[in-house]
Amino acid sequence: MVLLTLLPRTAAAQIHLTQVISGLDTPVFVTSWPDNPNALVVVERGSQKISTFTLPLGGGIPVQALMLDLSGVAYDPLPSDFIGVTGFAFHPQFLENRHKRFIYVRYNLNTPNAPTTVIERYRIPPGTVAADPTSKTLLYSYPTIDTAHGAGQIHFDTVVSDTSTHLLYFALGDDKVPSSTCAEREEAQDDTKDVGKLWVINVDDPVPPVPTMMAKGLRNPFGFSVDRGDSSGNGKGDIWIGNTGPDCTGDIFVYPYGASGVRNYAWPWHVGDCSLKDGKPAAWRDTDCPEPANPPAFTLPDRVVSKYLTSQAWDAHIGGYVYRSTKVTELANPPQYVYCLYGTTGAPQVRSINAASPTSGSTADWSSQLGVNNWGSGELHGMGQDSDGELYLIRVSGTSTTNGTIYRIDG
Repeated sequence: MVLLTLLPRTAAAQIHLTQVISGLDTPVFVTSWPDNPNALVVVERGSQKISTFTLPLGGGIPVQALMLDLSGVAYDPLPSDFIGVTGFAFHPQFLENRHKRFIYVRYNLNTPNAPTTVIERYRIPPGTVAADPTSKTLLYSYPTIDTAHGAGQIHFDTVVSDTSTHLLYFALGDDKVPSSTCAEREEAQDDTKDVGKLWVINVDDPVPPVPTMMAKGLRNPFGFSVDRGDSSGNGKGDIWIGNTGPDCTGDIFVYPYGASGVRNYAWPWHVGDCSLKDGKPAAWRDTDCPEPANPPAFTLPDRVVSKYLTSQAWDAHIGGYVYRSTKVTELANPPQYVYCLYGTTGAPQVRSINAASPTSGSTADWSSQLGVNNWGSGELHGMGQDSDGELYLIRVSGTSTTNGTIYRIDG
């Protein structure tokens, strides 16, 4: 592991990126310790490790401490794979309850021909930053086939009204490669299959907890997040889903907090509109899988961004976060949902939309100001958010073991 110098936060005239950690092995997720934005937790798919990087105030070399090593146990991905060690979360009472010093990890097992998706719990003993490997507890598992539609994040609910109810959300892609048949893709609509769905478990239930389906008809919800809300609670608990579609299609759905019933997002029969295809601005676009004679009701109002608003075909929504800090005024007033486009055939993009009224305004493009328009195709691998609400970009350039860099969005 190569660690590079942290650049301190500095005043600037406009939104920009600040490099905070480099020399990482294919990072895929970043967050921070609860109440400590200077202690970043980074998930590296390449090394199958999770580490804490403490950022010295005023600059200097980040101090790395290993939290969990899953090498040999987790699937060792190829550069083109999007599975492996992909998800991480702290228990919401991690700091205040010594009996709940738990972390939750999502990864794929290193099993031939079937890299099963698992969610496991580990305990971090007081006085240490390393997980106890003997405390491993399996909470969920499901056989996985496809290595492209990983949809690997996990996030806790941000609304906690009962200290014995802590909800952990996770999503599974449709687990089908593009050449699959319609019958295979329709497993996203099959309630007996876990794929193509958004799920929730109560981690305080007896182990293993029973998952509850929240949404179906998803193709590849690669990046989703749970809004922590503003000081008045606006937006708190809303789930923002970045759903990757085929060709140049894709959607961002907002699953409103407290919604009842299972939301249906229409895959594989329909996807969001696409200006480079047939451009139906207020309707679903048909796919090559015909809708059944008696289709279910689809949840169209949840869809807030469906066009890429870009000249690039063959791109991919990879989701993002609602900005919930005040340091970057361009993103704070009004609070913006900031999201990424992967850049399948061209440069990646970073865009945003007003989180309070996402269906009423156009998207803003920050790609040039942040400099990601100069990145190579497929180098933007996701976003993260620390305990202060600040946002981070994850860049993976090349296939070496030091190919990854974490940047913070500053203003």
